[in-house]
Amino acid sequence: SAQCGMDNSPSDVETAMPRIVQTLQMGPLCRLFGSTGIDGDGTKFELKDVDPFLLCDYVCLEGTGVVKPPFCAHPHSGTAVCTIHMEGEPLRAWDNVRGFEEEKLFPGGVYVVRTGSGCVHDEGGSPVNLDKASSAPFGLPGGDREAKHFRMMQLWFDCGDIHVDEMPPPSSQVVKPELVPMVSGGAMKLRVLLGSYGEEAKGVDMPLTVMHCALQPFSGQGHVQIPAGHQCFLFCMVRGARLSSGGVDHSLNPGEEFVVPEQAEALTILVDVAVGNDSESPSAAVNADEAVELIIGFGRPSGKPFYKLLGYGGALVANSEDRVRALMREYEKDPRRFGVPPDSTEHVDTARYGLQEGYKNPLDGRGECQHLDPSSPAPEARWYEMEAGPYQPKGKGKGKS
Repeated sequence: SAQCGMDNSPSDVETAMPRIVQTLQMGPLCRLFGSTGIDGDGTKFELKDVDPFLLCDYVCLEGTGVVKPPFCAHPHSGTAVCTIHMEGEPLRAWDNVRGFEEEKLFPGGVYVVRTGSGCVHDEGGSPVNLDKASSAPFGLPGGDREAKHFRMMQLWFDCGDIHVDEMPPPSSQVVKPELVPMVSGGAMKLRVLLGSYGEEAKGVDMPLTVMHCALQPFSGQGHVQIPAGHQCFLFCMVRGARLSSGGVDHSLNPGEEFVVPEQAEALTILVDVAVGNDSESPSAAVNADEAVELIIGFGRPSGKPFYKLLGYGGALVANSEDRVRALMREYEKDPRRFGVPPDSTEHVDTARYGLQEGYKNPLDGRGECQHLDPSSPAPEARWYEMEAGPYQPKGKGKGKS
């Protein structure tokens, strides 16, 4: 059977030296790492994972408005899914267990859903938005970055639920920007979104750490310490950075990531803003005082394989192929109630969504699914917004959403 983790291919991080990895640019979406599913579908990347982080996507769009992603509500299990909002108008998260989150997700805040035994979730803008676009608050001299784009990152990781005998029911939270702790690493500001950094700074309680960092040019050097026994990725946005670790220097362009495998001893990474190099964004030349922004994640690798099954616009993850396929069949039986505890008295309204066929691709006209009996009808388990109508085949791979 096809495992998604630990197949000892060259893309594994283990036993490698810290290095720069090219991300995959797909229009406005930049994928840092991610694996194909156990059926061999999905997209291949240079890096399958940075255990305990399993997938990471960064989106940067012109204009600050929330653009509805090309997918609708979709199922998850096993992983924790985190949305880091950096710039633009606020987002509103929804799932089929709790409904809409009470709090909107503003830039500088973070939304985390521990999908556990399963849930269906969706993110988008509010139907009526009266909030101004903003950017993550770093309190830098001259004020925070003027919001001109819509920027966010989605990160999947193993929070300890994938390999337990009984995965817990799903849970979620939205953290307001003003509640995110911020510390300094030299001249660099570090906003601690998940986990902890040092003694004081504690974000959402998780067994790993994710930080959004900013360093202004000519303000001095920044630094971050990666604990012994942890793997780390550092992703560069907006303008270039110069890194130094273990006496080796690296130039990191916007859209590239620096990956640090598990080290026997703690490692300090020194950070400088790349000033005047050719790789800088055109805006950096105009805005010489523009800060470099980084996302830094590190955690202790589990070293255990995981099994990812793609379907209906989402992905289920579990500790065996049998288990993940059983979860998909459970989802197909009753998509609207997937992961809802049997004793739950809360009724989440899903009426704004319809369901149609479309296991791997809603537009291919095929009705594949997890049914043991191929002759049985394909389940209607692909979500669509009633207002937009079902996905319609319009030639290969095209259709309205």
